[in-house]
Amino acid sequence: MGRYLLIDTSNRFLSVGIVIDNKLVYKLQYEAWQRQSEFAVLEIQKALKKVGITPKELTGVVVSKGPGSYTGIRIALTIGKVLAYSLHLPIMAFSSLQVLAGMQEHCLVLMDARSNRAYVGEYNQGQAINPDCIMALEEIQSKRGKLPLIGDKHLLGEEDQDIDIIQNMFELLSVGKWEEDVNLVQPQYLK
Repeated sequence: MGRYLLIDTSNRFLSVGIVIDNKLVYKLQYEAWQRQSEFAVLEIQKALKKVGITPKELTGVVVSKGPGSYTGIRIALTIGKVLAYSLHLPIMAFSSLQVLAGMQEHCLVLMDARSNRAYVGEYNQGQAINPDCIMALEEIQSKRGKLPLIGDKHLLGEEDQDIDIIQNMFELLSVGKWEEDVNLVQPQYLK
């Protein structure tokens, strides 16, 4: 009987979700580029109130750990770690690129890293094929092959598609690992 809080602030969206008894009962996602810190705690409080539970009733916290915006990564990770530590909860952390890919079949995931570069991940059904890395856009184009793209596809001249980050995090719960020691969960920076 799990009650999990899901949080992602690694890119331009603020995403909050709640899972109760293996059901995604609440999800919120909106663009809040460089303003996630202003809204994250408030949105978490609203979410908990909406589903009728208190933070003390949570049994785990799920966060993204990067790569992505330096500050954005730290917002969700800090909130998640503070909640997990103070309430003695396990924490589960996913790569931000893994969250974008979700449980998709073999795909290449892109997130803008600025300066004609992107954070790149290669995933298949929630599992990394290769470690996340940072690459120049020209290099990505030449190494991509026929893999479908997920994420910031506009970087390679394709149209972006909406991604349901919280739904993806919910589906990834089946492949994630809980960590009891919050100190072992570290941000993933690739600069």
